[in-house]
Amino acid sequence: PILLGNDNKYYMSHTYDDVNRRAGSIMADCRTRQSYLDNLNVVIYGHCMTDGSMFRCIKDFYDKTSTRKAVAEKMEIEVITLDGVYIYKFFATYRTQDHSYIKMSFPSADEYVNYLSQRVSLSPVKIPREYNKNSRIISLVTCTNVASEPDGRYVLTGILTEFISFWVLVIDV
Repeated sequence: PILLGNDNKYYMSHTYDDVNRRAGSIMADCRTRQSYLDNLNVVIYGHCMTDGSMFRCIKDFYDKTSTRKAVAEKMEIEVITLDGVYIYKFFATYRTQDHSYIKMSFPSADEYVNYLSQRVSLSPVKIPREYNKNSRIISLVTCTNVASEPDGRYVLTGILTEFISFWVLVIDV
C-alpha cells in the first residue's frame, strides 16, 4: 500500500499497522491530494533496502546503464486508488542532492512546463514523451545510501498516460 500520513516522517519507520520497522512503508508526500488527478506531481517515497525490497529497484534501474533505455521504453507505473487506476509511462530518471523533486505546486503553467523540461534534461535516459501544462507526473524517490551524500536521492518519474475511473452505479429502488 501507499500510505499518506500527517507528516513525511512517521511512515519512514512504521508500517501500515503502526509497527516500528526499519524499512518503514511506501508513502506519498503528506501534501498529496487524495485524487492523484488533483496533483501536478505525486511524490512517493520508499527506502532503498539492500535486500532488494521497497524502492531498491529504482537504484538498480539507474545503475544498469546498459539496459535501462530498453527497460524505460516499456516501463509502466500503475497506481490503484479508490477512485481508479493511474497508468504512468517512464518520463525521466536522475540522481540528485537537491530537493527539487518534491516540488508539487507551481506559480504558473510556464514554470511547471519548465520544471518538466528540467526533469528531462537531468535524465541520462531519453525517451521522447510529450508534455504540457496539463500533464501529471509521479516521482518515485529513494535514498542513494551513500554516506558522503546524505541528501543523495534517486528519482524515477513517470507521466500520466491513462486514468481508468472506478465508478459506482447506484440504482434507487
